[in-house]
Amino acid sequence: MHKTALSRPLLIPAMAVAVVFALGACAPISYDRDDAVSIPPNATVAFAGGKWEEPGNLDPAVDDDTVHRHIQSSIAAQLQSRGYTLTGEQETADFLVRYFIGLRREATPVNATGSLARATPAARPGWGWGWGAGTVTTLTPRDFAEDSIVVELVERSTGRSAWRAVWRGEPGTRAPTRQEIDDKMADLFRSAPGAG
Repeated sequence: MHKTALSRPLLIPAMAVAVVFALGACAPISYDRDDAVSIPPNATVAFAGGKWEEPGNLDPAVDDDTVHRHIQSSIAAQLQSRGYTLTGEQETADFLVRYFIGLRREATPVNATGSLARATPAARPGWGWGWGAGTVTTLTPRDFAEDSIVVELVERSTGRSAWRAVWRGEPGTRAPTRQEIDDKMADLFRSAPGAG
């Protein structure tokens, strides 16, 4: 079971959400539920605050508080539809909900192998590409990017994760629409436990 300290910053604003919401319909979502964490009827939940950003992972397309207000509003609607009562009091809420949005970029080397051979006497003397005497491997970087969205419900008193949903997919080029955000949250909350 993954445990996360609640003192760690919890919210990742202004990261690559872009078309994640639109393209995510076909991407797999993984879920984790700890049944040892009981959820009482009408459990109260508050958004966990904080801010966490990795250098180089910011996407200007979603560096916007409006996008994050839409995400929070959609999460709140999903929780309320499952019987949770939202509160603004983190100190007294039964559960804290937090979400992370991240972009991972890296260049992965790709091998390309060819042979290096002595040219035939009929051709010019010297070495060149062709048949024969050995191989040469070159590494060419291939750019790779992956977006992820994580929504987690944490029992405030113990810091244990009661439920967690994770989506991973390819990043897009624009900020998501309100409808795309609502659709993605509905997908993420498909396995979310109800209060009670």
